[in-house]
Amino acid sequence: MTTPLIDMPTLEELGRQLGRDRLRRVASIQLDHGRGLLAKLAALEKPLDPQEVRLIAHQLAGSSGALGMVRLGDTASALEAFLLGGTQVDLQGQVDSLWSLGIQSHDALEAQIIGTA
Repeated sequence: MTTPLIDMPTLEELGRQLGRDRLRRVASIQLDHGRGLLAKLAALEKPLDPQEVRLIAHQLAGSSGALGMVRLGDTASALEAFLLGGTQVDLQGQVDSLWSLGIQSHDALEAQIIGTA
């Protein structure tokens, strides 16, 4: 079974704790930040520097889970772990996959937040 892009129980709990208006503000900031990280990822010069990729993956892993983007957080965290451990990976393929998943996850979160209006 595939992990959903958005963990709805997490998002719903945040809505209860923060209130819908504050959740929208927090999510909006997160979406802007996350999309900025994805833009950085896409703009990395070739050949890719594993350290730069690891730092961006670390930031994506840390920030995405807070708003329920679990699959993105898990994928970014796994890439970071591979790079920290020196595991050989198809770095360009991993970056492309992470970027694509990031776009999908951010779009799904935005749709959920706008849907709560």
